[in-house]
Amino acid sequence: MCTSLTLTAADGTHLLARTMDFPNVDPWQPTVLEAGTNWRPILGKPQTTRYRIVGSARHLNGYSLFGDGLNSAGLSCAELYFPNRVTYYDAPQAGMTNLTPQDFILWVLGQHRSIAEVAADLPTVALVGRVWYAENKVYPFHWLLADATGATAVLEPTAHALKLIADPLNVLTNTPELADHLAA
Repeated sequence: MCTSLTLTAADGTHLLARTMDFPNVDPWQPTVLEAGTNWRPILGKPQTTRYRIVGSARHLNGYSLFGDGLNSAGLSCAELYFPNRVTYYDAPQAGMTNLTPQDFILWVLGQHRSIAEVAADLPTVALVGRVWYAENKVYPFHWLLADATGATAVLEPTAHALKLIADPLNVLTNTPELADHLAA
C-alpha cells in the first residue's frame, strides 16, 4: 500500500516522503523539469512551469507522468490510489482549467508555491476523467500536499467542487478517505 507522510527535520526543513507500491511496466525515474519548461496537459492549452520540479515520473511517448515531486518554492505533492471514491467530470467544463488526474501534479508544482495558492486556484479547476496520452485508463487518485511552512493538506475529489482538507496527521495512504484515517 502506498503511503505518504510529511516530516520536519532537526533544522526545521519540512519534507514529504512516500512509498510507491504501484506496479508498472514503465519504471518510475528521477526527473527534473526546469522552471520555464513547456508541457501540454491532455486537455486545454500548453503551460509553462514557473518553478523547477524534481520528482519521480514515468516517461511515456515524450510525456512525463509524475507520481510525486517537489518544486523550488518548497511545495510538494504525491498522488495515492483512491478507487471507487472519485468524482471526475465526463467532459471538459467551459471557463475552467480542465485537467486529467494524471496532469494534476505538474499543474500544482509547476504553477504554485504554497498550499494557500493551490487552494485559491482550486475553484477554477475541473478534474476530467479522460484517458491520458499513452495510458489506457483513468486513474482514481487523491493527493497529499505539503509546503515550506509545514502545512499539510489533502485533496480528495469525491465531488466536482474541489477543496483542500487540512491533514493534522501529516499522513495519507491509498483508500480510505482522510476522515477514515482520522477516525482510526
